[in-house]
Amino acid sequence: MSDALVTAQGLWKKFPRTQRATRRYARRALWSRLVGRADDALQAEEFWALSDFSLTLQRGEAVGIIGLNGSGKSTTLSLIAGYLQPDRGACITSGKVAAFINLSSGLNMNLSGLDNIFLKGALDGRSRAEMRSALGDITEFSGLGDFLQSPVGKYSTGMKMRLAFSIAIHTQPDILLVDEVLSVGDFEFRQRCMERMQELRREAAVVLVTHSMNDVSRFCDRALVLDTGKMLFDGDVGDAIQLYKNAEQALTTGGVSTSHIEQEYENTDALHVEAAELTTQAEDPEAVLDAFDGFELRLRLVARRPVRNLVVGVPIKRHNGDMITAVSSEGHCEQLSLEAGDRVDMHLSVEHLGLNPGRYSIVVGIVDGPEFLYRKVLQIVRIRSSGLQTWGNYTPSAAWQANVSSAS
Repeated sequence: MSDALVTAQGLWKKFPRTQRATRRYARRALWSRLVGRADDALQAEEFWALSDFSLTLQRGEAVGIIGLNGSGKSTTLSLIAGYLQPDRGACITSGKVAAFINLSSGLNMNLSGLDNIFLKGALDGRSRAEMRSALGDITEFSGLGDFLQSPVGKYSTGMKMRLAFSIAIHTQPDILLVDEVLSVGDFEFRQRCMERMQELRREAAVVLVTHSMNDVSRFCDRALVLDTGKMLFDGDVGDAIQLYKNAEQALTTGGVSTSHIEQEYENTDALHVEAAELTTQAEDPEAVLDAFDGFELRLRLVARRPVRNLVVGVPIKRHNGDMITAVSSEGHCEQLSLEAGDRVDMHLSVEHLGLNPGRYSIVVGIVDGPEFLYRKVLQIVRIRSSGLQTWGNYTPSAAWQANVSSAS
């Protein structure tokens, strides 16, 4: 029996950027499947999420995939798992694949945890007898106890992670694919997961996607570094981590593309954004700010269909995509209910940011209840250092006072 469990050759995967392109993309994909003809040409408003990716994964091997947000890590795992089909190239897997890519994948929120164990097993090609045999181990490892009788929709994020991961690792997979979702668990459970993965890798192959360089260095035999869908490096873990840290540092000092930030999006059927203008207190075009500078945002929107609860949010994110803080119109403006043709002008003023030195993105997002209507990166700003020591991401405005009394 060959020890090669994953053989990926020249994988390419594209995605649409906009709502309009999404509909066109879906129609072409369906037609291509019906006629048996590949549709691998990049069209307008599409981008390559992964390009010319190749990987051979052996039994007993653990590989880490690292890279900035938007580099193609999750797309790679989805292609190996078979959740997505490549537009070019081929991926061949041998044996059982257990994918732990997102918490809700294969889980029905209306069913109990117990029912979901058998459902997830069936979706992964396991027989009911196999799942019944593994039920005791899954129950014990998850630590959910009586909560297995409750609907999964009532679970916390950590409980869903416990259930999904326990199912994945107790069905004797040959290939285990683990995405960043492992980070939502409590420390003790995460340690148990890592120990169990160490046991599995003796007879299986593991692919780990994470932003934790500690996990990569202590668990993986080798590591891949991705950047905007392209493989930059495949080899020694230490060299890969250094390359990743160099990319993070470059983002802080400038000179790296912002493609790791989430893609811009506009639901043109629901809303038209006539203007989204951000004004900062920076005097230079590169938007270099002092820690306590602020900004103003002006929006002009036109509804193209009824919008029942329009909310505008402005998240501020670090160079790696982590959200530092956000401001929202919810609770600060009256609830906005629009009819088709209604126009809205909005103004936001943030007097002081208080961010510590680094590179940040200011993003605007517009929703109608749970439905996303619009997302755009307004500006990348760099907070210059004042020469004073800082901790964390944020320094609140504060006034110190000290009174010294003489001992005499």
